[in-house]
Amino acid sequence: MNHKRSKLYRDEAMMRMRKQMDESAVFLALASPEWLDDPLCWAQLGYCLMKDKPLYLLVLRDAEIPEALKRAATRIEYVAHDEDLELATKRLLGARQ
Repeated sequence: MNHKRSKLYRDEAMMRMRKQMDESAVFLALASPEWLDDPLCWAQLGYCLMKDKPLYLLVLRDAEIPEALKRAATRIEYVAHDEDLELATKRLLGARQ
């Protein structure tokens, strides 16, 4: 893929992601060590904060999240790798209802 097409693809992907985030009532993420080390994660978190979206985090037990992120989160639920993520998500978002 040439540079122009690559940039166009990246710009289109960012616009789709921005639209999805704008249409979402909350920001919900599964925080794994890999996700927390990804610059795209940082951009998504920053966008969420700038849009004043409630931030809900499912955090895998081996993921170390920064204290500032803990303070910014509306709610955090810690989960084991073998835990049912659907049930954990329901617990996490249950406080909203």
